[in-house]
Amino acid sequence: MFLSLLRAGGQSDAMPEQLTDLARLLRLQDQLRGQVATALLYPAILIVAAVAVLLIVALTLAPALAPLFQGEGRDMPASLAFFNGLGELIRGWWVLLLLGLGSGVSVVIWGLRAGWGRVVFRLPLFGPLMRDAALLALVRSLALMLKAGRPLAEALRGMAEADPVGPFAPDLRAATAALERGERAHVALAKGGRLPPMVRELFRVGEEANALIPVLEALSQSVQGQLDQSTQRLLRLLTPILTLIIGGVVGALVYSIMGAVLSINDLAF
Repeated sequence: MFLSLLRAGGQSDAMPEQLTDLARLLRLQDQLRGQVATALLYPAILIVAAVAVLLIVALTLAPALAPLFQGEGRDMPASLAFFNGLGELIRGWWVLLLLGLGSGVSVVIWGLRAGWGRVVFRLPLFGPLMRDAALLALVRSLALMLKAGRPLAEALRGMAEADPVGPFAPDLRAATAALERGERAHVALAKGGRLPPMVRELFRVGEEANALIPVLEALSQSVQGQLDQSTQRLLRLLTPILTLIIGGVVGALVYSIMGAVLSINDLAF
């Protein structure tokens, strides 16, 4: 997408304006990534701590307590047996486990690039936020390409090619085909129905009045404000929710460990 915009700026002798707009777009994207990374920092520390505690219990504490029960011929508590088995699995197959984890991450990344990313837009909490982010990128980039002097059909085609698995790509391709047939783009966008009704209506007004650039710029500011509010609301909820979930997991882990330790007292009777 950035290469297309730069190419359009060079061909229209509007490179200074294009670079200014692209720098502003990059700054806003980095700001959003920074907000998300900051919100996830504390939960990430909790996750690392929980994994470390799990490894210590599975590799050190459980093997040290298991012989006490085996020597008395009594069954180990379920939690202790689970951690003991987990430790044996990690010690015996840690290479394969690491390879499997790396392969799983690679498959997920490949799947997201190949089209699984559509699933993200259907999630109940993150889906609307991701759709707003994709819509903001679409509106801004389309306005930049039109300001650079690109025809509407070429701009729509470029946006569809830049994100072929995006939520709005089918409608963009349909609008491009409609323009090439001599029809209006907003008619195809209305039939597709993937864009929000407000966006479709404003696009229709801008196209009929030959004022798409100011309409798209005003629309991008509106979508930006909505996205900022949604992001801040989600980030405020995300940290306490993840903290409670991870704290509950750690609490359950500690409870099971203490249950196994306290059950050693039963061996004396």
